[in-house]
Amino acid sequence: TGPPPSPRNPPTTTIPHPAHEECVPPSATALRFEPRDRDLFDRLISRSSEVLAASVPISTARTDRSQWKFWEDFCFLMGTSPLRVSATPRTPTDVHSDTQLASAFIIWRYEQMMPRARSSPAPKPQSALNAWHAVRRVHKQRTLVDLPASPILQRVLQGLLREYVCMHGTDSLVPHRKEPLPKTAQLQLIAYRGPTWTDSLTLHFRAMLATMGQTGFRKNEVTVTGAIRANLTRASLLWSIDKRIVADPDEPQLRALSRGDACILKPPPAKNDPFAQTFGSSPIWLYFEAAPLNAAFHLAALELAMPLHGSARASTALFTAHYPATPMSPDSADR
Repeated sequence: TGPPPSPRNPPTTTIPHPAHEECVPPSATALRFEPRDRDLFDRLISRSSEVLAASVPISTARTDRSQWKFWEDFCFLMGTSPLRVSATPRTPTDVHSDTQLASAFIIWRYEQMMPRARSSPAPKPQSALNAWHAVRRVHKQRTLVDLPASPILQRVLQGLLREYVCMHGTDSLVPHRKEPLPKTAQLQLIAYRGPTWTDSLTLHFRAMLATMGQTGFRKNEVTVTGAIRANLTRASLLWSIDKRIVADPDEPQLRALSRGDACILKPPPAKNDPFAQTFGSSPIWLYFEAAPLNAAFHLAALELAMPLHGSARASTALFTAHYPATPMSPDSADR
């Protein structure tokens, strides 16, 4: 029966919705709903698709669109729709059919692929499964319906891998990691100046290389793609000068830098931390030394040559191709 009502234990009441009978007719299932504002519903569904699209990095989205075209071609050959949606609840037979279709697509796609490297005897089977994952992402973005990712598809991959090993061995399946540049090559790179480079571009390029060399940042982490706001700005730099933290150093302070001083760099989002929630609060200390590969030395040169103060520090990319308006892009860094 429970305790008697009290200020701490007030009686509970159920307040019926005034239009409950209108919203849920007796024949409706528990999952059915009828939006009162159809425009609001359509807008929210459209917004859901936009948010799902934004969850995928730009480079991944480009690959996904490419794989979706292959999926459309495959479904045309199979005489079926690439959008696996239905107005009626999906049955076990529907799920089984979609799993068969996915398995056939993985094999069909693998048979079309070419090796990424000339030294590879055949494409890696994992690439075919990755193509299916790309199709699933696009399908979910467009329909809000997920396609199968059943253990059977992993079995398909295992079968392709076993066939690959029987024909080509395991050596070519071992990931090839890039070796770090030797110091002599780093010195040659950082001393380079292109024939058409401005002083500004030279300073930014050298500071970027030195920073990447000491921090291990990837190119996509220090450059800006498209109209996306720069993750690294001049405000990402703090300075430890004479044991004091300085957010907006002036010229005398920068010229007085010596051993023991440091540039404190807030790390940008990374491939393994896309929203900077893990490493964003752990700044990197780059200790100053007047040496050709020292990041703090080159960043200080950047600050001296192109000083920025106040709010301008937060609105200007740390590395630019055309100071101050054009951030360094991956393409301009390659050139």
